[in-house]
Amino acid sequence: MKYPSALKMSLILALASFLAKAQDIRVDYRPRAPEMIVIKQNNHYSGPLVEVTRKMVRDSGFTLQENHRNFGKSLKHLKNGVLDILPRTFCTKERLNSINYIGPIGYQDKIITFIVRKGDENKIKSYDDLKQLKIGIKKGAVYFKKFDSDHSLFKMESLDDENMVKMLFYKRFDTMIVQDQKASNEAIKRANLVGKITNAKYHHFKRSWNYFGVNKNFQYAEKLQSTLESLIKSGYVKNIYKQFSMEAPILPQDGVLPKCENIAR
Repeated sequence: MKYPSALKMSLILALASFLAKAQDIRVDYRPRAPEMIVIKQNNHYSGPLVEVTRKMVRDSGFTLQENHRNFGKSLKHLKNGVLDILPRTFCTKERLNSINYIGPIGYQDKIITFIVRKGDENKIKSYDDLKQLKIGIKKGAVYFKKFDSDHSLFKMESLDDENMVKMLFYKRFDTMIVQDQKASNEAIKRANLVGKITNAKYHHFKRSWNYFGVNKNFQYAEKLQSTLESLIKSGYVKNIYKQFSMEAPILPQDGVLPKCENIAR
């Protein structure tokens, strides 16, 4: 008579274990200092966007499975449902076909630059100068509409900043497009190329909304969106960026956070 009770208890424990595991949220980070700092040797992650991600997930009642990959691979996993959340995923019409979004936490005004080998600064003074060059781009990344849709340009894909700056230095391509100058500078330092790579004259202004990408089958998006909005209203997001000596993404004056589908291009 004890066996059914023992079997029932085993089933209950197995179900509890399954439910607990099912509530783990799979998140990928990538080196985007200082917002996301990744130390690959010991899987250590830090930065204000990492802390916002953790707070959003934990305050929603879930735990995290954290990992690091290059953006192209993370985006592929997000589209395939292998990954749940990808911080700092720019909103585009094309991506809306395969992923959803949480956020944004605000916008950041950025200057997109083109870096070149020292001495080649004058090689790119205008957009048209790009047409004669081999341009390094990051796989899966979006930059600005004119550039992204221009199929006349010779674009060469690579996986990450550090690999790209090395390819630039060794003349695999002529220039590399950069939308995160701080992350690029960190890659240049790690590659021991400080003083050997610099900005070209031409640059492009861009306003970027800071969203989290989520896979289409992710069932907790609304819950996390609600938690994230509470973190913004409470001042947590602003304060955590301040702790890392950074300006938080800017909120719209009316306080209304735009949905991706309303601003996607």
